Formats: sequence, C-alpha cells, structure tokens
Amino acid sequence: MANALAEKLGQDKVFYDQWYTAELAQPDMDVLLQSFYHDHSELIVPFLCADYERKEWCGLEWRAIRDLIKRRQSKDIMPMRFDNTEIPGIFSIDGYVDLNGLAPQRTAELILERLGLNQVAISKPAIKIYSNYLPTVEGEFFGRDVELKLLDQAWAGNVTDIIQFIAPGGTGKTKLLRHWLDRTKDIDALIAWSFYSQGSSEDKQVSASPFFSHVFDKLGSTRSFSSFATEEEKGEHLADLLRQQRGVLVLDGLEPLQHAGKGMRGELKDRAIRQLLRSLAGQNNGLCIITTRIAVHELSDRTHAITHDLQNLTSADGVQLLKSLKVQGSDAELEKAVKEYGCHALALHLLGNALHTYLDDDVRKRDTLAELIGDSDDLERHAFKVMQAYSYWLDGTPELKLLQLLGLFDHPIETEVLQVLWQAQIPDLTANIDEKSWKVAIRDLREKHRLLSMHENRTDLLDCHPLIREYFGKQLREKQPDAWRQANTRLCEYYKALPEKELPDTLEEMQPLFHAVAHGCAAGLHQQVLEDVYWPRIKRKGDHYLTKKLSAFSDDLAVVAHFFVTPWSKVVDSLDDIGTFGVLGWTGANLHALARLRESLESTCMAHDLAFEKQKWDGCAKSAITISEQLLALGELNNALVFSQKGIDFANQCNNPDNQKLFLQVVAHAQHARVLHLRGASFQAVDFFNRAMQFQQKRQPIDPAIK
Repeated sequence: MANALAEKLGQDKVFYDQWYTAELAQPDMDVLLQSFYHDHSELIVPFLCADYERKEWCGLEWRAIRDLIKRRQSKDIMPMRFDNTEIPGIFSIDGYVDLNGLAPQRTAELILERLGLNQVAISKPAIKIYSNYLPTVEGEFFGRDVELKLLDQAWAGNVTDIIQFIAPGGTGKTKLLRHWLDRTKDIDALIAWSFYSQGSSEDKQVSASPFFSHVFDKLGSTRSFSSFATEEEKGEHLADLLRQQRGVLVLDGLEPLQHAGKGMRGELKDRAIRQLLRSLAGQNNGLCIITTRIAVHELSDRTHAITHDLQNLTSADGVQLLKSLKVQGSDAELEKAVKEYGCHALALHLLGNALHTYLDDDVRKRDTLAELIGDSDDLERHAFKVMQAYSYWLDGTPELKLLQLLGLFDHPIETEVLQVLWQAQIPDLTANIDEKSWKVAIRDLREKHRLLSMHENRTDLLDCHPLIREYFGKQLREKQPDAWRQANTRLCEYYKALPEKELPDTLEEMQPLFHAVAHGCAAGLHQQVLEDVYWPRIKRKGDHYLTKKLSAFSDDLAVVAHFFVTPWSKVVDSLDDIGTFGVLGWTGANLHALARLRESLESTCMAHDLAFEKQKWDGCAKSAITISEQLLALGELNNALVFSQKGIDFANQCNNPDNQKLFLQVVAHAQHARVLHLRGASFQAVDFFNRAMQFQQKRQPIDPAIK
C-alpha cells in the first residue's frame, strides 16, 4: 500500500518507517516520531489491530493522534481496522475503513481520495476578514528596511509561523506593523489586536477575554467561554479557527500578559494565549506577529518562530524624521540632536513637533528644554523630557487638561465619556471650559501637535501613546490629587450605572462594572466598590458568577488586582479585615485556576496569616486546606500534609454553626486523606476518609457534591 501511495505522491511524501531506518537510528527517536505525527503530517493513517496497542512505538503515535482528536483536528486522521480490538480513545461511533477483503491498491485509492478532500477543504477561498485595532499617528515612516524584508519573506514563504519584535516602549513597533500592513495587499484575513488598549506596564494584570471574544466573533465561532473545559482548549480552538484561512494575526503590546518581575523570563500569564502561540508555532497557514518589550519565553525553542530585537532608528533615519516635521538646521546639527535623544522614535517625534510648534523650527533651540524632573527609565527619559516641556507650554489650556484626562484611563475612551467629565465641572480640570474649546483642543492635539492616536472607523475614540498617558496621568495624580479623586469618583458612578441590567450576564455586559471598580479604587473608594459593585454585582455574592458560571478567572484576577498596592503581596489598608481576607482568597483561587501556583500560594498564605492573627478559625481552616491543595499541585507532599493536618485542627476549633463546622471538618479530613494516599500511606488515608464520611452523615441536608 505504501508503494502504491509513493507511485502517486512520490516516496518523499510518504512516511513509512521501513524506508527511514537510517534516520530513525538515534537516541531521541521518540521525540522525532512525535514531531512527524503531530506537527508535520497532513494525514495520519493508523492500522489498528490486536498488536497495535501492545507495541511501544504504536502507543507513541497513538498519543499524538489522541491529542489531534482532542484538538478537533480529526480530519487529519483516517483509521484503518484489521479487527475489532478495543483501542483507548476510539469509540463505537467513530468512523474507520474495514480492511477485511480490501486490496492494498484500493486502500491506497481511499487514502488519496481522503487526502484530496482535505486539500479541497483547505484550498476553499476564505471569506475576507478584516479587523485592525492598531492605533496610528500622523507622520511619515522611515527606515526599518531589515524588518520589512523579514516580514515580506515570512509572509511569502512557508518556513516562519511567528515573528516577535522585542523593543522598549516608543521604539516604533506599532508604527512598523502599521506600515507593513498598509503596503501588503495580498492579506485575505487580518486580525490585529492591541493589548496596549488595556494598559502598557508589565506589572499590570490584564485579561485576554476581550481579545478572544472579539476574534471568535470575527471568525464565526459560536462557542461560549464556559463551554471550554480548560483555558488551553480555548486557545487551541482559536488556533484551529485561524488555520482555516491564510491570514495575519497581530498581537501588539503583549507585555501586560507576560511575567516581567525579578527572576522571571517573560513567560505568559494567560494559559489560553500560551496554547494559542504554541499551537501556531507548530502549524500555521499564515503568519502571527507579536510586539512586546520582553521576549515570549515559550517561543524561545520553536524552530518556526523568529525573535527579532528592534533597535532604535539609525541616525540617518532620525534626521529624515525631524526634516519631515519641518525642523531646520544643518545635517550635522540635526544628527547631533538625534543622537542626544537616543535615536528614540517617539522622543524624536515629540521633539520635532515641539520645535515646529513652539521653537521656530530651529533644532538649535532644543537646548531651551529643561532637564527632566524626577526619575525615569533612560530609554523613556528623552520622551518624558519633551512631554515636560509640553506641560509648561500648554499650562492652563484645554489641551493640557485633555492630556491629563486621557491619563485617567489605561484604554481609549469615547468622546461621550469626555462629555461626562466635562459636565461634572471638576475644579482645575474640566470647570469653566466650554464645549467648543474641547473640540478645538482635540483637533489641535491630533493635527497640530500630533499627540493623539487614531483608530480606523472610530472617530469617536480618543487615544494616545501609552507613555503619554502614563506621564500626564502621573502628573495629574501627584500634582492635583483632588481633581484626580473627583474625576475617578465621577467615572466610577458613570460606569456603575451604565449596564442595562443590575446583574449583567455576559463578560461584554460586565465591562462597565470592571471599569467602575478600577476608577473607584483609583479614587480611594476600595471598600465602597467592593461592597457596592464587586461582591454583589460581579461575584453575585456566594454564587461567584464570574468564575463559576463564566469561567473568567483572568478577568476576575484583573479586577481584584485593583485592591492591591503590590500584586499579590500587599492589599490596600482601606479594606476591612473581611474584605482583605476575601480579596486574598479570591486572588489565590484565581491564580491557582490559571496555574500560577507559586503566586497563588503567596496570596493564600497571607490570608492564612491574617485569619490566624484575628483568631478567625474558620478562615484558618479554609486557607490551610487551600494551601495544602496548592502545595500538592507543586509536588510538595510533606508540606501539603502539614497544612492538611492544620486544616483539621482549625476546623475542630471553629465555633461556627454546626452545619458550617461539619462542612469544614468534612473537607479538611478528605484533603488529609488525599495527601496521605498520594504519599503511599493508604491505610491511614482510608481512616481519615471514613472520618470525613462520618462528619458528612451528620450534616443536614446531606450535600451530594461533597458526598
């Protein structure tokens, strides 16, 4: 049969092990075979019989096949059967070819027919899909020839699946992608998403749910988040959708979804995004482009993923940029200015506009800009220096007030939201400025100063570079704390009243409540928004609707992050003990669900310490049981046993109503039994399990789930 296939396809297109004896004679043959089966085969044809399950290498390939079935790529598998031997993972309803009485030539014809059907499905013309959320700023594009060539070659060829561009903020990553996308005309499907719209700092907790929700809608998926058994399944589903056409996926500003702290390597926080990228790195019909400030660690060993460090502009390109902004001076003086500002694209853009608008286009007058006050990163210092000058030049104008208002947000805002703040007439911020002045300020910041970004088909959106938001937001918070607090309080009230339903049902409907919590906490109203918004309307109290119903653990984590001074080690002082314990507990549960086990352990240990300090034995019992579970997941069985025993001790100390105390005793004894069993002490485990059952039988009514 293999010979018959080779006659039609060529022997190099058919993997039949007896033809590759030399290549397979190596120690890591298992890894090599898994790669063949899992990543480099258009069609896998397993011949199933009594011997199949017993053979070691057959079992190896079957693991790869089962994974493909799980990922809903069953079209890539064509089972053949010699007999009816039961094979794990194959069910009676699964289709197969019965080989009894079937000649090898006919078998080969069936395989070729199936291969042809698969290729027809792949080659069907894709529906034009276009969604571009990348912001853009007026101004010409210069240089980047190496990067443009790299993108062109990756798109034209079939070797590169993912490119990640690494550079600090303001280097010009987004501008590069904008330019390449605008000049590349043969893209049938484009999904370009900017995570900068949810904040730019690496230590910010951001949810990927808006991205998945948007892309699922664009690609025609009707599946809800709660239909996925795991986050990995959600990521794999999106990868499968993207592979159905040849397109470009852009993930701009990915760093808020990465670990960037001390000792971290840029690992992804979001499990669904992690699986999406892993899957696309193995098989992608198009191209995925990432921009970030830190390299994605999970792509470091992927053959078809390229990591490219984007450098600052060359001095020649920097000179051209200044000239395009009508800055005048000798080439030598212009080059000197470019080097003084580190060839940093955003800093030069700001400098050029400032010189043109305020300093007679004369590059020599740049020395009138005062040195930056305060500390900042060296790479961003030059940009902040020009922003500081703008704050002097625009002092008292609606333009400066508008920049400060944008600093209230970590995402683009609609002009309707600006109207809300204007109507609030906040002293020293929006008071005594008429509507016409606001419109002129928007126009001048966009066209004259070129400080505002634009979004396609969304003229109502106001946005600017994340570094500009960061600078002017910080200035407002530190120099005008009353205005900062009043503005955030008004925004909290606005977003709190925005949902049509008191209890929104979907993540999209909940977005205003998420914003309400963010602005309420920014105003210092942590306890109030916890009691008025988060607990009753987002969590729905004990129902834990956001996590249990919508499975939105990352969204819940992004919300509770606002109750921390330092995630996940210091909660704000303004919360009472109950609120603090709740925030720590919810944080630990979310981090655990997201497989961020060390972080979840830190949060839960803090909750345990607080409960012990306040002698809340029920809280001690709950947190001790959770810590035991987390330690178990980390493989620390001895420590897990210590805390499961603590859970029992604290549960016995509780003075709660009988049913609540019995519940804790059931769970504590069951957890202790579980740890004992995993440590090999099975007889002791049975003893503690029986005790758990005795406590359970005393509870009224008996809880079927606990039983």
